[in-house]
Amino acid sequence: MRKKNIAIYGAGAIGLDLGVHLIEAEHRVSFIARGETKSALASSGIIYESQEQQRIVEANQFFCTDDTSTLDFQDYVFLTTKSDDLLDIGKCLEPLIGRDTVVISATNG
Repeated sequence: MRKKNIAIYGAGAIGLDLGVHLIEAEHRVSFIARGETKSALASSGIIYESQEQQRIVEANQFFCTDDTSTLDFQDYVFLTTKSDDLLDIGKCLEPLIGRDTVVISATNG
């Protein structure tokens, strides 16, 4: 299976959970995050806790940015932000979306 380029816009609970599983499946995952979240991911990686175990995903296993122009077209773009943020991020998605890109919304309240 070919590794997919996957961008996850929003690094909250939904985005990070999804991202960890995609990283472990060896896809190239990029998180689009801001401020403290971006800084924490870039420096500390992800500490993922489930009922079964705790796993650490090192920061060198994924890319994190607040600037979508630093990314190429993606195979998949997941929108995992709050619904209130969708209007603001719409214009930022253009650099990520190519002819074959699939955009999947997993927004919440």
